[in-house]
Amino acid sequence: MVLTAFDTAWRIMKELVSCPMCGEEGSGTWFHMHYPECAQRYIGENATGFDVVPNADAAVGGALRGMGAPDELIDMLQNREMKDYTNEFIAKPQFGGVSDEMSDKLHDAQERAMISSMYETGVLGRHPDPSVVQDDTTRRVGLHMNNEYGLYNMMREWVQDRFDTSDIDHVGFGQMMSELLDGSSVHQELIDNDRTWDDVNWHSIIDDEHQAQIEDFYRGLATGEHHLDDETFETDDWVYRDHYVDDGEHMRRLADAQRHEQRMEELRRKRREQQDSQD
Repeated sequence: MVLTAFDTAWRIMKELVSCPMCGEEGSGTWFHMHYPECAQRYIGENATGFDVVPNADAAVGGALRGMGAPDELIDMLQNREMKDYTNEFIAKPQFGGVSDEMSDKLHDAQERAMISSMYETGVLGRHPDPSVVQDDTTRRVGLHMNNEYGLYNMMREWVQDRFDTSDIDHVGFGQMMSELLDGSSVHQELIDNDRTWDDVNWHSIIDDEHQAQIEDFYRGLATGEHHLDDETFETDDWVYRDHYVDDGEHMRRLADAQRHEQRMEELRRKRREQQDSQD
């Protein structure tokens, strides 16, 4: 088999995981799929089930009787905890056939599998596929921005100021944010995983926010916040609509927003009626 550059890089980068129950080896993703069936087989082969054995604690009842304890107390204890016989796992009871040593090996294998799968999916390290690197880097930078109140408002205002234009200027936004976030915790994450700001798809981050604001705009049309012509269903509040949605998409979004507002109004009406009935 001829190995491509991708195959070679992947074989060097990925960390294989050996299954301690059967000895097979594979990536972390493979181990997560392999583990349930292999564990069931292993336990079935190594656990011999229950056995009925004498209960050593049952002798306590005789000792209590010799000390003159009331029969009611002895009967109660025997019924609850001091039966003559008890069920007992022949194998380790907490693992049903998995020894302490095997349990430790499985725990270690699961940890290695988790790390391996994170490298495999591009969450850790620099994956050989540039698109995987970009997707994950964009995801984590976008998540960081959405969870920081100040950063999110800055992004929202950036889009709002350019909402009516045909260019949201993602290049300028990326330059501004990379300078602002230089040395931050998310920047250190990129450095630790051999990534740079060039691996961020700033257009995707900005477009997600722009689409959210477009949805807000259509809700404004449905609620009367923005002007809507009753005959043409057009609006003068969004001058450059054609840059983003065509006529068919415009009507679909408008209809969806109106249906949503009708459902919300119906829910509000029902809540008012319930409140009035309780009063």
